[in-house]
Amino acid sequence: MEPLGERVWNHMLVLFTVGAELGETPIELFIASEGDALQWLTEKCGNRYHVLNNKNCGDGSQVTELLEKIEEMVAENRGQPYKIDRETLQHVEEKRRAEKRRMKDQQLEKKRL
Repeated sequence: MEPLGERVWNHMLVLFTVGAELGETPIELFIASEGDALQWLTEKCGNRYHVLNNKNCGDGSQVTELLEKIEEMVAENRGQPYKIDRETLQHVEEKRRAEKRRMKDQQLEKKRL
């Protein structure tokens, strides 16, 4: 996520698909009980999250509510999609090429052995 920059978090929400497993446990309590990593993630996403009950697929209100949250997030971003700037894109491409070279070098080394 680092190469994408901090702005990317304004365009994300966490989607939980374990609603059936939560039972009567509120999602906030679940997030708090799962530790720092999940709390950090939801906070980075502006505390935007949604829970789908995967065993109640016929409940269209779940999807409607999710779409409303997405629309709200889009409005907060003034309808602008996340755009990666050239410098960041070049950085990501350089890292990708370096990783590809490293993998190729490892394969060549294995062949030599």
